[in-house]
Amino acid sequence: MILNSPSNPTGSCLSLETMQKIAEIVKEHDLVVVADDIYTAFSFQTPFVPFASLPGMREHTITINSFSKNFTMTGWRLGNIVADPEIVDTIRTINENVVFTAPSISQRGAIFALRNRKAIQPALIEEYRRRVYYAAERINGIRNMSVLYPPKGTFYVFPSIKATGLTSAQAADVILREAHVLTIPGNSFGKCGEGYLRMACTVGVDKLAEAFDRVEKMAVFGKR
Repeated sequence: MILNSPSNPTGSCLSLETMQKIAEIVKEHDLVVVADDIYTAFSFQTPFVPFASLPGMREHTITINSFSKNFTMTGWRLGNIVADPEIVDTIRTINENVVFTAPSISQRGAIFALRNRKAIQPALIEEYRRRVYYAAERINGIRNMSVLYPPKGTFYVFPSIKATGLTSAQAADVILREAHVLTIPGNSFGKCGEGYLRMACTVGVDKLAEAFDRVEKMAVFGKR
């Protein structure tokens, strides 16, 4: 079972109650959970709880983490895995024959990031929170586009565009051609994503404002 919380692309976060129910299923069927814990710092409404920390789940969990998102080190290509020794040994054997090792400069950067995370992360988290909440507010002011719930985590919003009558691919295409704003069709993440778009709030609020101003000028959208 693969768990991704906080989630790319939806920005949702699993509640502790939901994770506890999943843990019961894992115990009952002796499952292995791959916990894709990539956006752990960006849990806006409640503190992040690792699935592996739940009672009895450590031996059932392979935790995958990365410096790309929590420390905005995208491109440094550095991550880590926490799992039982035999799993880690197998992964290391495969990895050593594919890429050998992570670059030494990336490792040095990661050490600095970990040592200084209390100074580095709070401002990053607050900035991304500000961006996604701003994006959600603007989206809900646009005709034929909406998000049902306030963003819970990550730096993505996943608005519905079902009211347009367009497919996800058609909506993404027309927004790119007419507003010059890049989005990702929701069905790129699976069939259940049809009718949605993923928007990444990886630029400042001023740029997001410009993007939404352009979208509001489109015939298919416009202000509510």
